[in-house]
Amino acid sequence: MTEPRIIKKYPNRRLYDTVLSRYITLGDVRALVHQHLPFRVIEQRSGRDLTRSVMLQVIAEQEQHGGAILSEEFLAQLICSYDAGSADLTSSYLEQALRLYLEQHKPAAHSIDDTGRLATGNHERWQQVQEQIYRTLQAAGADAGKIPA
Repeated sequence: MTEPRIIKKYPNRRLYDTVLSRYITLGDVRALVHQHLPFRVIEQRSGRDLTRSVMLQVIAEQEQHGGAILSEEFLAQLICSYDAGSADLTSSYLEQALRLYLEQHKPAAHSIDDTGRLATGNHERWQQVQEQIYRTLQAAGADAGKIPA
């Protein structure tokens, strides 16, 4: 496996791609993700790894300007999952559900009918995943006295 590309984040919030030797934007970071190129974002002063933080900024920018896909209810449930102490369970579950969804939506020679059926089935499965996570969070929160059932 190739070494990850190093992106330095400077105090002025600018991102510097050490391979391209130029400043880049969050859109450029998004392109790296789409190209499946490994990268790390490192704070220039401290050397701290900021990759997750920058990826969350990419998601926030997409949600704000690129058409939101995360409902407020889903975001609230996700926030509650941190308080309920089930972040590992939630993370694993979401990764598996999204992996399944993306695998079924890879470019392929599907007919329009097949694509429609896949989309409908995936939407129903995604709703079931969200409902299961919410029930799990409610149960965990009720046990901890944090989320009313």
